[in-house]
Amino acid sequence: MPPRIRNPSCPSVSFLTSTPSPSSGALVPTRARCAFLSTTQAKAQTKLRRDFFEWLNGPGAVFTQLPHAGKTNYLGAYDLKTGEPKEGRSAQLPFPLNSAFPSSPVVSDELANEVYRRVVEGGKSVRMVSAELNVSLQRVAAIVRLKTIENRWEKEGKPIKPFLTKTIHGMLPITPLTGSISNPHEPINDLPAHPLTHTQHFVSVSESRAFTRADAGAEFGLPPADEMIPHPELIAEERERRQLTPEDRRQRAQVKEWQENEVKRLEDEKRRQKQKDEEMVLDSGRWRWKIQNAETGKVGFRYGLPHEDRKKGQVKIPTRVE
Repeated sequence: MPPRIRNPSCPSVSFLTSTPSPSSGALVPTRARCAFLSTTQAKAQTKLRRDFFEWLNGPGAVFTQLPHAGKTNYLGAYDLKTGEPKEGRSAQLPFPLNSAFPSSPVVSDELANEVYRRVVEGGKSVRMVSAELNVSLQRVAAIVRLKTIENRWEKEGKPIKPFLTKTIHGMLPITPLTGSISNPHEPINDLPAHPLTHTQHFVSVSESRAFTRADAGAEFGLPPADEMIPHPELIAEERERRQLTPEDRRQRAQVKEWQENEVKRLEDEKRRQKQKDEEMVLDSGRWRWKIQNAETGKVGFRYGLPHEDRKKGQVKIPTRVE
């Protein structure tokens, strides 16, 4: 059967195709030879493609380049019309329509080195460094462990490849070393979700009873929420800051320090007096014997207790499965 001849009254429709320009790296739309769709649909697609290439050669050109250090290259990080970078929460959204999924920042090399220096070289506790630099307790411990391994590998001559860290720093927001409370890396005083609290407990409580957080924790067999938080001292400090004047806080701190020193001194004196009372010294001239009272349980715990494995009548074969 011979091929069908196209009706000359039917207008031909052409599409735009993209070819690289010989003089530059920009994409230049070109016209295809022929197409057989409707004219309205072809014009709509042609306009969309033309607008897309104009935007890609204009404000959209920033997405073909590497982002700046500590910045993201997400779609919401730039103004779609001008191409200027933006600040705020929208710059940390990899999916612009999902505001509940922001990118979490990563610790910079300077901040990680400062954490390691304060813990290992400065001798500060993990809890203190966490409160000073606004980094969680778990992250401070992880940084110290990883830095210790890295330093050991450098001494042993093992190669260290930091390209992965540099790549991640070019894709995610970074928390620099500023030491400012206004720029925390993450919330450090969030209450951990215990697995026992995932289930519901229905408790009958009278109307006259005040059901507190301590009572709620007791129902799950957990301590109160004020004791489970990582930094309870920050809660007490914030409560005092809002309720007391600076002079009252200073006086309370002095009284608290004096009380702690006094309690420590009394405990030391009590321990020395008890040790002195339990000792009996016999001076025989040449020898001086020091005798102390001993309890049977403590002596047995120290030197070990006898086993009854070889005792007659002991059944050592399991009689039931638990």
